[in-house]
Amino acid sequence: MMRKTRPNPDRRGERPGQLHREVMPWLALAASILAAAGACGPGLPSLEPLGRGPMAEEEPIRRGARSAQRGHRTSRDAGVEASPDTGSTDAGVVSAASDAGCIDASDAGVAANDSGDASEPGPAILAGEYLGPDYTIFRIDGHPEEREDDPHARTRVELERDATLSIVIVNSATGETICTLEAKAKGNEAVITPGQSCFAGGPITNASVRQGKAVFTGRRLVFDLMIDTEGEFEDGRREGEIEYHFDGVLP
Repeated sequence: MMRKTRPNPDRRGERPGQLHREVMPWLALAASILAAAGACGPGLPSLEPLGRGPMAEEEPIRRGARSAQRGHRTSRDAGVEASPDTGSTDAGVVSAASDAGCIDASDAGVAANDSGDASEPGPAILAGEYLGPDYTIFRIDGHPEEREDDPHARTRVELERDATLSIVIVNSATGETICTLEAKAKGNEAVITPGQSCFAGGPITNASVRQGKAVFTGRRLVFDLMIDTEGEFEDGRREGEIEYHFDGVLP
């Protein structure tokens, strides 16, 4: 004969439903703790779900509210309204990670500052007369290329307002001005305004700057020009170009 198991007289008053209600809140709390810890590292698969109680259901709602408040404060403090496509999403991700204890608030501030586009001021452009060698190459249609070198060339730099400066090419033999060119400075470079006249004279009746740039490095100036030309020569009207290069220093 089979022996029947006698019920425990101490637990006769408990019902299965009451025991379930007492145990489930503790299981839900354990599930919330495990979910927060999983945000900082790779999650491990669970063979048996722990179930969801009232605390687990309310936690995402509270976390979402905290994320929205933190994202709003971050946008207000930075003085820029968050973009509906990117700003809100980024704020939510940072806030959610902060809730899990993965990102420090000071680290997030450093990352935001590093993404800024503020730039350091460029080196100063020094005014004065620069001395050094230059060369001028004449290329005229139908004529052989000619090159003139001057080891004692002079170029004067004069600073104006609103990042404007004048670059003056000086005749080293006479001290007279060959041409004065206006340029716009940006950092340690200055771009020559196209269309200005330079090196016109003799058979060359028109000489217009195509492009030019001056680069300042401390007390050194490297200056390059390309000039389009037209002129009247013995064999007729010819077009061409002039290439000019100067490399000098400020005494």
